[in-house]
Amino acid sequence: MPKKVKEYIQHDIGTFTPVQVDIPNHLKQQLTPEQLLQLERSCLTDYAQSKITMEQSIADVAVKDKEVLAFANALAKRIITVMDICIEQGIEVNGVNAIPPDPHKLKTILGFEPTILPPDFYTSLKKNELLTKIVNEKLGKKKEGIEEGNVSAAGFVGLSPMSLRHSAQEGNIREAMLIPYKTAFGFFSDFLDNPEYVKTINTKLEEKKIDWRLSEEVINNIKEELAKLPQPDPANPAKKRQLLQYGAYASNRGMRETLSKESRAAFIKSNPKINDEALRVPLSNREKFAYAKNTDINRSESQVKWESGKSWFEMGKNPADPVAISAAATREPLIAGISGTTDQVLTLAYCLGFFDDKAKKTQNMETCRLACLGWMIDAGDHTFHEICSSSKSLGMNYTPAPDSYKQIKTQDKGKFEVALKEAQKRRGYKMPDAYLTQEAVLQKAIELKMVHPETLFIFHQPASTPASPEIQTKNKVKPKSRP
Repeated sequence: MPKKVKEYIQHDIGTFTPVQVDIPNHLKQQLTPEQLLQLERSCLTDYAQSKITMEQSIADVAVKDKEVLAFANALAKRIITVMDICIEQGIEVNGVNAIPPDPHKLKTILGFEPTILPPDFYTSLKKNELLTKIVNEKLGKKKEGIEEGNVSAAGFVGLSPMSLRHSAQEGNIREAMLIPYKTAFGFFSDFLDNPEYVKTINTKLEEKKIDWRLSEEVINNIKEELAKLPQPDPANPAKKRQLLQYGAYASNRGMRETLSKESRAAFIKSNPKINDEALRVPLSNREKFAYAKNTDINRSESQVKWESGKSWFEMGKNPADPVAISAAATREPLIAGISGTTDQVLTLAYCLGFFDDKAKKTQNMETCRLACLGWMIDAGDHTFHEICSSSKSLGMNYTPAPDSYKQIKTQDKGKFEVALKEAQKRRGYKMPDAYLTQEAVLQKAIELKMVHPETLFIFHQPASTPASPEIQTKNKVKPKSRP
């Protein structure tokens, strides 16, 4: 295991590889300064548009990657397994274990009148404490309904514990990733901080002959690093830092401003209807029933109530931020700021033992990050740059660059990159860095009628084969006149 599981002190945060249009020397001699500027700007426009398109291509490939979905389901299943043992052992976190049957206590926890609940709701929750652990992010903290606090997240399948279990076992990427998302922000951060709970879970995993363990070494490493940081609240010395606290690269440093609830409500109106199958990942019957209470897609006019990250924030509030500077320099899109969710999901996976195998550590971490990319780009929560920047806290490699897509999946012998190129091609684009090459520049110069089309022939032919005299004459560079 590395000396540090997670970095909490920033370094080289503004590093990036500059974007440079490679203009051939003979064009630099042949064209006027005005033409060269026009040519460069035109190539950069194509490059920037390709970067935007690349976001969707990454999601296209990620959501269809079998390794990605298998990882997402495995992550969700481990969380469910831990929760089952907690229920079995009566482990309570934040006062949340079993929902009390008393309606008055229920109202205190849920935040709404129990009279609106179906008759079997108390019994259902009492028998399935698992549910209260998944949704406890909202319990007792906000005066809103338990469903209202969760329905806005992509992958919501309702409040049935059976649906949640099925989401972990066989759900699509939205359904599977919602489980670590919700539990990381609520249940797990406090649970993992208790060494007795961790030991209890590992003992039971061994008894049940389950072949993975919570990583005590990783958990202790994170605690040691957090203990080195300044007191989070000097006025309250007893206050502790959360185990799943964001690392160094998940800070947004004033980059964004939260939008109003009205703005988010307007965004929901543009979300897909239940009977709209024109999604990258079609809605499952669980998702349809959660929103429409009806899986007949031909009858339902209901809409999903997803509030994506881009509906929550307005960017550009701090253009001097190093992350914003590197994004601007490499034309990386920003929609919601650096992804704290990526940080917590990677940390949670680390604690659940997914990265214990040193031989497969890089591969598994990249697969986990790719699951975040497919899930959150597809949902409109974050961009490639926002997700990969966050992953640096966990020691993952990412440097913004024209060819930064090469850093996504480095252990699969180029298969992901091939699929990505095909996805770009289907969308009518080449890879971003392809628009900066000499060949692309020559092609653009021809398109802008700055040079003759035969120039491309000269560029492609072998050095030992001279161009015809006619072509040489057409493309001959006139010597610059001396004053």
